[in-house]
Amino acid sequence: MEENMKYIFSDIRATTKDITNIINYLSNIKDNTLVMGSGGSKVVAEFIKLVLTKKNKIIVNTIDAADLSNMDTSLYENIIISSYSGKNHGVRNSLKYDLQGYLLSTRKTPIKNEILLTYDMEYRHSFISLNQTIVPMAIMLKYYLKDKFDEIIDLIEELIDKDLSFDMKEVTSIYTTYNTSSSTRFLESTMVEASLSAPVIISKYDYCHGRSTFNKDNNYSSIVLINQEKDLDKVLMDVLTHQLKSNLFIKGPFQDEIVNDFYLTLQSMYLLCNIAKNKGIDLSNIDYDKEAVKKLYYFKGSM
Repeated sequence: MEENMKYIFSDIRATTKDITNIINYLSNIKDNTLVMGSGGSKVVAEFIKLVLTKKNKIIVNTIDAADLSNMDTSLYENIIISSYSGKNHGVRNSLKYDLQGYLLSTRKTPIKNEILLTYDMEYRHSFISLNQTIVPMAIMLKYYLKDKFDEIIDLIEELIDKDLSFDMKEVTSIYTTYNTSSSTRFLESTMVEASLSAPVIISKYDYCHGRSTFNKDNNYSSIVLINQEKDLDKVLMDVLTHQLKSNLFIKGPFQDEIVNDFYLTLQSMYLLCNIAKNKGIDLSNIDYDKEAVKKLYYFKGSM
């Protein structure tokens, strides 16, 4: 786990040094697009959605691999699949449909007629996707920022709190909005996969409509992700401070909402790594249910 975090920024810089081919393909996506990712790649999928929606001015939706057989795919022209290896059943299943496929992956050989958005990065073993999540996100950030990318990455490295932690309880509510979807997904996914806490994702405005009872008289913790502080964030911070003893408010330091969600995702990585370390958990080597994995991770049937 510590080795993964040690090399995060060097992996980002090395992998994004020359991605001209990927950027050219991304810039030519002009029609409605689906984005699919599973596990840690679902975090990347959420970030792809944010970037393409804002930069390419198209309609983009994130989906699970199993959604494709239960929806009308004729409304879309493209599907972008995020997968570090690019070889799992979800990837292969997603390429069966009448959509132009794009694969953001380290895989170099096509399975069907997909356009390969191939990148190279040094392999870092980890059960929880860390470098394998933030590096493809950085590829999308470079596409979004262009020449400003290196400067922003340097700033993020200066601003990130590598020692961030707090008293995470057995149940943790995560307060989110559209522009914190990637960081929310990372927190939820990792908290579940590492059994750090039971996460409950709550839309910030929903908390104004009955959900405030969730924390009443309970010894829970909360994380509020703040992309750009609004009046609602101030009210939430006031109410949650009154309701709970263990709260963490993470604020994005940038003016740009895309950059902030990248920052919040990376900050969440350091946060959960520190919490895991304090609990004696190694995110790179989780003691998982091997019998369940045989049936689930290697599943290859219909969805």
